Amino acid sequence: MKEMKSMAVKKALKIGENKKTWQKKAIVVEDLGKIVLAAIFLLVIAALIFLFFREKMIELGKNILGL
Repeated sequence: MKEMKSMAVKKALKIGENKKTWQKKAIVVEDLGKIVLAAIFLLVIAALIFLFFREKMIELGKNILGL
């Protein structure tokens, strides 16, 4: 009887630890999602800046290169 209880306790602890590791993994995945969204947002901003100021950037590049 005592052995069965100790096995049940061990199993419950193992399930609890698995749950904790899954929660940690979920937090990591959530952070990755935020990082990916931030990267996409920055790329969109960079693309918009490039589209609006393309001609000025080309002129500036020619001036720097001395063409």
